[in-house]
Amino acid sequence: MKWVLLSIFLFFLMFQFLQIDKKNPPFQEKDDFIIAEKIPEPLALSLQKACYDCHSYETQYPWYTYIVPLSYWIRNHINEGRSHLNFSLWAKYSKEEQKELREEIWEEIIKNKMPLKTYIFMHKDAHLNPKEKKSLEIFLKEIM
Repeated sequence: MKWVLLSIFLFFLMFQFLQIDKKNPPFQEKDDFIIAEKIPEPLALSLQKACYDCHSYETQYPWYTYIVPLSYWIRNHINEGRSHLNFSLWAKYSKEEQKELREEIWEEIIKNKMPLKTYIFMHKDAHLNPKEKKSLEIFLKEIM
């Protein structure tokens, strides 16, 4: 039993050397949602804390992203989030795509699908309170 546990530990330790790439791709700041849509600062801060880690090229990688296999699971979430909506590339979407994404952003937030509960668990400040949600709703309706 001791050899089995030691083998598992060594196997786990060995995989820690297979780290994910934590570099964010470069992007044009003018293409970012906050800049392109002239988002007011309080609302921009709410979006950044709740959405930007998974839906932009401004991901902040916390300490636990250095733990394999957790890092790969998180990286997969980030890749999936960016493929669905990337705020850093907002101006590159067509007007029709932007309209659809605005509607989807609101729908995901109001139905409490986003941010993910697993993300909120580790980032308590990512939770959008009712006032933040209402401000976001009003702003998104204004720019539609």
